[in-house]
Amino acid sequence: MTAVALGTVVERVGELRGIPVLTADLLERIDDPGLDLGCISERVGRDPALAAKVLRVANSSFFGLPGCVGSLRDAVRLLGTANLRTLVLATGLIRHLAMPPGCPLDRHAFWRHGLETGSCAQALARHLKGDTEVAFTAGLLHDIGEFALAVAYPEEFRKLLGARRHGDPNPLSAERDALGVDHAMVGYELSRRWRFPVPIQMAIRAHHEPDEPPHDTLIDIVHAASAVCRGEESPAIAWERMAAISSSVIRRRRLTAELLASCHAEAQDRIADITVLLET
Repeated sequence: MTAVALGTVVERVGELRGIPVLTADLLERIDDPGLDLGCISERVGRDPALAAKVLRVANSSFFGLPGCVGSLRDAVRLLGTANLRTLVLATGLIRHLAMPPGCPLDRHAFWRHGLETGSCAQALARHLKGDTEVAFTAGLLHDIGEFALAVAYPEEFRKLLGARRHGDPNPLSAERDALGVDHAMVGYELSRRWRFPVPIQMAIRAHHEPDEPPHDTLIDIVHAASAVCRGEESPAIAWERMAAISSSVIRRRRLTAELLASCHAEAQDRIADITVLLET
């Protein structure tokens, strides 16, 4: 197949040209220093499905909030701006980026891996004194380029998935050979168009290749979290998952099997509640 330009991939998936208007509006208002909780609650209430999920997550153990939350305003107040931003972003994108008929990706598995990686990245960021919300967003979206390639070129990507199950855990070379681009490049381009913070853009771009400069903490966190959360659920980190993490990252961040097992277990506990986001 002839090489395809990044722009061509993105344009072939029209719905990826931007995030939902309501989601963008909410994110902008949440980030406003002069935040008005009443205004945010009213905006959330305009989307009944989102409002229901805000209430359900606020009453779950995902954010560790005590008591029973009865009103949307109370849910918004108790969640706080950082947690609300995470919830709005995840809900908006998961609902917006639907898998079309014939898409070779499994929707539930794809987003579960993103949510699990985001939760594990949060735990790692907390240990490494990083920004936990930025880590969650980067982990959630680290494979968004896979979605774009699968939607734009379903048959070609189906073949790539089949080969990946029996080969190299780093799929970038095969994608470049088949399509002229890889999912990290496409994901970076999408995050750039969506105007996400540059550290998130770079983490998406380099999560398979953390040994290349700039050796950023967020890149290392997402790389490690994705490797730890790849595969079947397990109460402990299998050595083969540890082996999938760059040895340079392990040395730079002083990662241990015990730390990774703890972060993975935390992600597993949190994912049990946040799978509400995967419900249509």
